[in-house]
Amino acid sequence: MMGVLYDKETLPGDTVCHGNHCFQTTFIVFSACALLSVGLDFALFRRHWDKYKRHWRDAGQTDDTASLVGCKSTQTTETHT
Repeated sequence: MMGVLYDKETLPGDTVCHGNHCFQTTFIVFSACALLSVGLDFALFRRHWDKYKRHWRDAGQTDDTASLVGCKSTQTTETHT
């Protein structure tokens, strides 16, 4: 898809485009896609925030990444005599 946009920026009869204007359209398209994906990620995060917060509270760990995947933290205490 980006090749088609790049080819539209070339001058008639040329096969290679030189300059910033060649990549400007593709840069804008990729930037818009990246911003859209960040927005969708944030929307999904906000939608499921209560579920994650409840899971962390139930696990008793607020900052352990192991609780995100459902793993229980196993801490053993050894006493030396």
